[in-house]
Amino acid sequence: MEDSSDPDSDFYGDVETVSRLQKRVRAADAEAAGSRNVMASTAQHHATIGQARMQVYNPFAGVSYAWQFGESAGDFVCRLPPATTVADIHTPWIYVCNPHIKRRKKELAGNQIIAGCEDEGPETEDTQTGLFERGGRERLDLLRGFIDATGKMGLPRTAEEAEINRARRSAVSDILGLAGHLSVTCGKWLLFVSPGAVNRIWKVVVRSTIQNELGIAAKVAPWNPAVDIEAEAHRPRLICIYTGDFRDRIDVGRVLQRIAALDILPKCGEQIYYKCDGDAGRRERTYPLMSRPEVETMIATGQAIVVVDQYVLKLDAWIPFHPGGEKAILHVLGKDATDEVHGYHSDEAIRTMDRYRIGKIEGHWKNFLPPIQGGVFTECDPCDKQVAAKVKLCVKASSGGSIPRSASPSPIFDENDSGEAETDVYTNASAKPRRRARANRTGLRSVSSYTSMSSANEAEADDEKSKQRRPARSGAPQAVATAFLDAKTREEISLDLDKYPALDGETQQLIVCEYRELSERIEAEGLYTCNYTAYAWEVSRYTLLFVLMLVFLRLKWYSLSAAFLGCFWHQLVFTAHDAGHIAITHNFQVDTCLGIFVADFLGGLSLCWWKDNHNVHHIVTNSPEHDPDIEHMPFFAISHRFLQSLRSTYYEKIMVYDAAARFFLSFQSWSYYVILCFGRFNLYRLSWTYIILGLGPRRGRAGWHRWLEAVGQVCFWAWFGYGVVYRSIDSNWDRFVFVMISHVVTMPVHLQITLSHFAMSTAELGPDESFPQRMLRTTMDVDCPPWLDFFHGGLQFQAIHHLYPRMPRHNLRRAQKLVMEFCAKVGIPYALYGFVDGNKHVIGRLADVSRQAAILAQCQQAVAEGRA
Repeated sequence: MEDSSDPDSDFYGDVETVSRLQKRVRAADAEAAGSRNVMASTAQHHATIGQARMQVYNPFAGVSYAWQFGESAGDFVCRLPPATTVADIHTPWIYVCNPHIKRRKKELAGNQIIAGCEDEGPETEDTQTGLFERGGRERLDLLRGFIDATGKMGLPRTAEEAEINRARRSAVSDILGLAGHLSVTCGKWLLFVSPGAVNRIWKVVVRSTIQNELGIAAKVAPWNPAVDIEAEAHRPRLICIYTGDFRDRIDVGRVLQRIAALDILPKCGEQIYYKCDGDAGRRERTYPLMSRPEVETMIATGQAIVVVDQYVLKLDAWIPFHPGGEKAILHVLGKDATDEVHGYHSDEAIRTMDRYRIGKIEGHWKNFLPPIQGGVFTECDPCDKQVAAKVKLCVKASSGGSIPRSASPSPIFDENDSGEAETDVYTNASAKPRRRARANRTGLRSVSSYTSMSSANEAEADDEKSKQRRPARSGAPQAVATAFLDAKTREEISLDLDKYPALDGETQQLIVCEYRELSERIEAEGLYTCNYTAYAWEVSRYTLLFVLMLVFLRLKWYSLSAAFLGCFWHQLVFTAHDAGHIAITHNFQVDTCLGIFVADFLGGLSLCWWKDNHNVHHIVTNSPEHDPDIEHMPFFAISHRFLQSLRSTYYEKIMVYDAAARFFLSFQSWSYYVILCFGRFNLYRLSWTYIILGLGPRRGRAGWHRWLEAVGQVCFWAWFGYGVVYRSIDSNWDRFVFVMISHVVTMPVHLQITLSHFAMSTAELGPDESFPQRMLRTTMDVDCPPWLDFFHGGLQFQAIHHLYPRMPRHNLRRAQKLVMEFCAKVGIPYALYGFVDGNKHVIGRLADVSRQAAILAQCQQAVAEGRA
């Protein structure tokens, strides 16, 4: 509970107010009150029940964590017992709404932060929350200005406090008045109950709410695993009982009297307070200003710190739940990831990140190189007590006050902040901190150095298995190889620095500003709106291909049947890609389930593996050490740097440049198309590994997707492996031919995927390069006529897609002109090639790396023979 004596808060009033309210609550007599003015309100309330029952409402209809029509209070509590139901980042509360009172549906309610994570009560039709929030913030700004000016006047402390308190009361009055005028009038009684009694008391609240005996809605906080388990066992659980209008004292009192009559109040230790939703709008949480050394210290001690929208986020607790995989987060630690976050997440998902804020930054943020990429971080000097204290404050301070009970449970304050056993967020990462500094009191390793990602030589100490696989190299040949490859690296970097805008802060910030203006224009023009008519044509095409496959299978024209099945799979990939980016309905669960149906049930490939892989690809595009989409050793190498036996941070192993690699790379420009014909078989292997080993999220809203995918895989191999291949085809040879043709026909999609990146830059220009510049520097678009868009499935607009991954693919062509104008304005070359020319560039790149490998081998051999 928030300290009522805090001069910055009037959440519960001052000490005198709290004392008076507590005395009134203890002295409350339900029967006596019922015989006075509340009786009239209760009679009026029940008089409308008969009329209200003519029509019922449920703003949470279909929401899994809320009460549903036809469900008794007992059944609901059995389904979601708050004592044991685990809080999820997207479902921090369990809800019940009064079905006799009409409220706006949750997806239309502006004051509910995201669909599925509502913070306040259901709205009325007249509520104007957005306008209230803006007005409230303006009034708060005036109050802050007054407080700052008063502090500079040199008044005696008593006089200064009196003036400030008077100004605060005036601001409170103005903001609550604005709340009433704009119909932001919900309020709630807050009950803090013991965990042992929460199920029983919640059941009473649910029954009374659906019987129209209490307020408009109620919610309870489920068990929060993000706090210390022992503390959670004793921490009171919050139940909120909503009233429709905080100004209606009679109704607010009626609900209180009903709470007392239900025998709930004594069981919760007589801890009950009232808060209006308008109060939440006027109380803006403040965050400490954090410096670069403070952020560096937190990362050095193993905390996952990211900057988004000028706020510092601590994401340790969210990493296991992140549907996009942990490595996507690890690659932006210490960086301003504002553009990445906004590019890959919906507004509702971004708003959930508010709970992870621990501080703010001022001005332009100079990015760190993330630890997983070899960034070196050191803790602050222990003698610098100011920095150390502030770091501790940023992590701890926001856990004080009323946060654990009056707000959604915040995973910021997880086990890492409890002072108990703590987990290093880099434990499963490829770049693990070497333990050179002393461990802190929590057991988390202090970091002063990270293993380099640039070569296997530096990573050997962390990978004994790869040690055994590495061929022995020593002396002058190795030195020659290193010098040769380093010279090529410097040459590529120099070419990119000459070709693209400068990396100074001012230039890159200008690019970012122009990019964000373009983003607003694209959104304003409705390019994020999905064209469902176009998808109707897509489904028609898929259906036709599948039917033709079945017809020719029935006629025993197996080769033709297999070709149509391959075309069917080829086309399905594009819709799975759209769904993986939440670009169809823009609803995470709906698009993910749709994608799993398309990818797993119909195609036999894991959508969740692809998302984990693809999200990293979007963050570190064309980085030889980090981008899994270009890591195909020993068959392909699109950069000379693969000749150094790089360590893959995604696969967490060394991509050894050994005899097999030297053999395949020597003719990779000739084998390119042939090997792509077998790409689908490799995707099966990666999908099964991901699902069987459970490499994705096991908790949170994406935790159950693994099991849905497992069912999808069983269904796929049942209809394809058993129903089509085994039962419908007579001979083993025909079966083999059918499988090979159907899989080879999907080769174009692998060509389309690699075409956009294989010929583009793989140089690393450092963390100062802006997000839009890196995407355009490492990605090309393929020029084709509009009538051929169906064949490419949006992959011909990869550069645009990398800038705006959630944009529905049928709108990418419309966005192309805008992106080209942006590129011309900021001076970034826009790579656009025809399909044939693009292939020539890819083959040329592969041939060039083969020549470099041959030259390297000749140099090493010459040096070795010279020494001999």
